[in-house]
Amino acid sequence: MAKAKKTDSSVQSWKKKKWIPILSEKIYDNSIIGETPVEDPTKIIGRSTNVNMMSVSGDMKKQNISIMYKIHNHKENKFYAVPIGYKTSPAYIKRLVRRGRDRIDASFLVKTKDDIVVRVKVILLTKALVYRSSRSQLKKLLEYECGEHSVKLDFYQFFNDVLNNRFQNKTRSMLSKVYPLRTFLVKEINLEEKIDPKDVSTTPFKGLKKIQEKHKRSMEKRQQRREEGGDRRPHARGPHRPPHRPPVRAAPRPPVSAAPVTENKEVEKPKPVEEKKEVKPKEEAEKKE
Repeated sequence: MAKAKKTDSSVQSWKKKKWIPILSEKIYDNSIIGETPVEDPTKIIGRSTNVNMMSVSGDMKKQNISIMYKIHNHKENKFYAVPIGYKTSPAYIKRLVRRGRDRIDASFLVKTKDDIVVRVKVILLTKALVYRSSRSQLKKLLEYECGEHSVKLDFYQFFNDVLNNRFQNKTRSMLSKVYPLRTFLVKEINLEEKIDPKDVSTTPFKGLKKIQEKHKRSMEKRQQRREEGGDRRPHARGPHRPPHRPPVRAAPRPPVSAAPVTENKEVEKPKPVEEKKEVKPKEEAEKKE
């Protein structure tokens, strides 16, 4: 009898629950990221959930990224969640790493415009093996560029730049002036609520002026290419590819005239050359006698 009472109470408690949708705020506004059964909505506020970015954005290329949301509000029988984290799947990272390349892992703290401290983890893959000095230079420049980019934006703007690859493209173009990179990947983004934002500061970079000059030159060359008629090189593919030009063909050759017909005449064969015999000195003396 006791078992029957337990099953009845669990069924009754489940029947009281209702399925309530969870909507995304700040990024992908009002898009449904999931739903949850709830009896008391106040108990759900503060909980977190992981969502695959492909299901939110509808882009198949984003299936290796998961976004962490935190439910913070309940209105009109709907929950509203805010992004608090970003993570790339380790299986995707393993596929990128190959022999003959260097993997550089960097982890550092960054402060945003609204005084939120963020832990950013980045993976750099070079095109070939690199000296230790250039690796340390890449790390320092990466930390400086990330700090300068995040200070100008609030947390959700910075998070949105990472999702849309604006942060990656800007930082990669600067890092490639030190050494060319094959991939620039943001591994994780996490909020650090226990750290005081006053303790976080951007470290200055010594060789920044030289790299900025190189970056300006490359941007000027790119602008000049755009003005001439093509943003990319002629062999590149994409929407900015220059118009197709037909290949230049050589002029047609003139027809070969027939060779004149000659009468068949007997060709005289050359006479064989008689070989001269070598005469020995004794035989020459006998002949003289």
